[in-house]
Amino acid sequence: MNIEQTVSAAVAGLQLGNTFTLDDLLHAIQDRRGRRLRVVELADLDTHDGICAVWFVTDTDDIVLHARSDSTLHRQQFVLHEFAHMILGHCDGDDPPQPGTSRSRGSPSTRSLGELGCRAASRSDPSTGHPEPQTSPRRP
Repeated sequence: MNIEQTVSAAVAGLQLGNTFTLDDLLHAIQDRRGRRLRVVELADLDTHDGICAVWFVTDTDDIVLHARSDSTLHRQQFVLHEFAHMILGHCDGDDPPQPGTSRSRGSPSTRSLGELGCRAASRSDPSTGHPEPQTSPRRP
């Protein structure tokens, strides 16, 4: 199956139809994964820091932390990128976190936030503050 087919099948599996909101998507992911999904803006994290968003998996929750941005579109892009990792199962098959611990999809510089099985992050271009394009998912 090629990437377009894989993505189409994963999105169709959410059963959202052709039109949906970010909140609808959040609830569909939450239902599919059977766990609470929280999205939190970090006021002290700026896209110029090189990280736009990171996804943490705890024993009970998925948590997406994202940089603040004056642009609603950019904030949504940061969050949607992390949602895409969940929808496409990029951490599925990793050992689940032990109770009281977490794992994240984060760069080595974020590991202190919770030592980590599944790693990747939405990064920004330091010269523009805009997310860098990624042509393929980064896996450990």
